[in-house]
Amino acid sequence: MTLGRYIKEEWEPQIQKRIEEHTFKAYSMNARVHIPEALKRMRVHEITRQQIKRFLMHLGEEHNLAPASVKHVANVMRSIMEQAVDDGLIQANPATELRLPLNRDDEEQVIKAMDLQQLERFMSVARMTSPEKYATFAVMAYAGLRIGEARGLRVEDFDPDAKTLRVERQVHDDSKVGPVKGKRGKRRPRTVQLTDVLGRNLVPILEQWIMTRKVFQLSTGDRGPWLLQPGWPVAPTVADVSATTHRIRRAMQRILKAAKLPEHFTPHSLRHTHCRVLLEAGEDLLYVSRQQGHSSVSITADRYGHHAIVRSRLDLARKVEG
Repeated sequence: MTLGRYIKEEWEPQIQKRIEEHTFKAYSMNARVHIPEALKRMRVHEITRQQIKRFLMHLGEEHNLAPASVKHVANVMRSIMEQAVDDGLIQANPATELRLPLNRDDEEQVIKAMDLQQLERFMSVARMTSPEKYATFAVMAYAGLRIGEARGLRVEDFDPDAKTLRVERQVHDDSKVGPVKGKRGKRRPRTVQLTDVLGRNLVPILEQWIMTRKVFQLSTGDRGPWLLQPGWPVAPTVADVSATTHRIRRAMQRILKAAKLPEHFTPHSLRHTHCRVLLEAGEDLLYVSRQQGHSSVSITADRYGHHAIVRSRLDLARKVEG
């Protein structure tokens, strides 16, 4: 069986049953668009590790695909060949543990994060020029939420007395409401503490936003449950989500330009910024990992560890005593 036929007839139907729909669409798109036709015409058992590595390197060097995107394609290829092993077509997965030439500079280009001074400038300009999106940007930067998690916040998720923000759902681009991101069995809600150097800024912002939100709902008659999108119905449509996300991205580009900040930053960069600023402020890796909802502290360390302040045991003891 050729690789192309195997992907269409065997791999896609089986993997669709095991993963979320939006994840399946991303996997399927990567397989359809990025795996070359020459490789798809080959029989599965004829494909070698070197051929897979060569085409992945080609994606980055010739097609200028971002390193993170190449990694996604590599994961798809690994999944396809792993299933071929399970189906008895091949004895070993030739795509496992591939070491692609991704240097430190490339990694830092993928993880784009502002420093504290840049974040303060961004939020200051956002407050003046985009007051309707200021609370959204504050939630993403000061609490480290993904854009889907910010869209999924409800009013009751914010507890001003306990100074916490409950993150237990996200609204996907296709408007479906689902659990937070994570592996199956590990999609656990998290409670973000709003008491650290960033989180404490968010409490008064959300308190003020809720007051503004009540005035908006009284004037319009809308009674939607969503914290940051008071005009959304209980079940938002694709058009609702698309329009809101488009406005967030456009507002961010306007703010970056007005603040004279690099325009490569995106809304997701605010989540990266949250990690960077907390670690540079001396917060513990485990604390930051739990704030972010990472399944393992090693994920936080791998992505952001170079921002962490390494303390001696004596320094930690003094911090506890203090």
